[in-house]
Amino acid sequence: PAVTSVETGQESDKKKEEEDSVKSSNMREYGINLNMSPLSYEEEVIVVNNFETEKPPESLSVSLHEEHRPEQSRVLVQAQ
Repeated sequence: PAVTSVETGQESDKKKEEEDSVKSSNMREYGINLNMSPLSYEEEVIVVNNFETEKPPESLSVSLHEEHRPEQSRVLVQAQ
């Protein structure tokens, strides 16, 4: 019985390694696309803060949610 438990343990380890390599290769494939996507929420808040520091935080968050359009984010990125 001890020998079989060792064998199954090795098999599960090998299976885990294969899954990990699949995950990392997927990250490599899609990493570029993620980096080229429009600004993330955090980055956009920083950009909006830079342009609208005179506004109070309440109106800042309102304008973020109501006026958020991916096209605007791309324009900001290209303008910098």
